[in-house]
Amino acid sequence: MKRKPLVGERILLRPFTKKDLPHIQRWSNDDELRKLTGEIAPISQAEAEKFYKELCSDETRAWHTIVVKKENRVIGEAGLIRMFKPWRNTDMTIIIGEKD
Repeated sequence: MKRKPLVGERILLRPFTKKDLPHIQRWSNDDELRKLTGEIAPISQAEAEKFYKELCSDETRAWHTIVVKKENRVIGEAGLIRMFKPWRNTDMTIIIGEKD
């Protein structure tokens, strides 16, 4: 399904793309952030690419990249997971990976 960007005053949520993988990998490999997100271990480039491939084929998830519009700077990710259309519900995850 083609997803559209969500545009706010200062922030843009755009659909996650393969070019965003280095951010996900860097954040997943940060010990402090990993403790906050429940990740157990750092991820390799191959694991990041596997995540992206699975994400693209999973209709029960929708992932977005959080971008500061003024600087066009990626600062995090936001995802809907376990979307269950019959019940019209989902879980949401938001990670601000940039510490500043």
